[in-house]
Amino acid sequence: MTHTKICKTCEEEVPHSDYYPRKTAKDGIGNSCKKCDIKKQLLRVKKRKRELFEYKGGECFRCGIVDDPSFYDMHHRDPALKKFRVGMSYSMREEDAYKEVDKCDMLCPNCHRRAHMRMRDDRNKDKTS
Repeated sequence: MTHTKICKTCEEEVPHSDYYPRKTAKDGIGNSCKKCDIKKQLLRVKKRKRELFEYKGGECFRCGIVDDPSFYDMHHRDPALKKFRVGMSYSMREEDAYKEVDKCDMLCPNCHRRAHMRMRDDRNKDKTS
């Protein structure tokens, strides 16, 4: 016999196996089904990405191209100061995300590749000098 529960978000009757575990819940599972939890997480990621995009000026730091927020990369100016990938910041505290983003330039993919090529070339020059 499959146990079911009504999802608080979509209001559909869903099997218990379609919920994430939640230790504090009386029945040991969350209130929203996995499908709804994933949708909520994607909305949070999209919102945070838009906020960081606006915070960093809404254009490529190097060439000035303007595009959709999902187009850009956050480039750490000094990799030694990098605590985590900015892509991971969407599930972290807002304060921590902004601290990490402050160490970055928002770049379009082409400028990001060029920045890494320059960094690699600079490292190679230091080795041969």
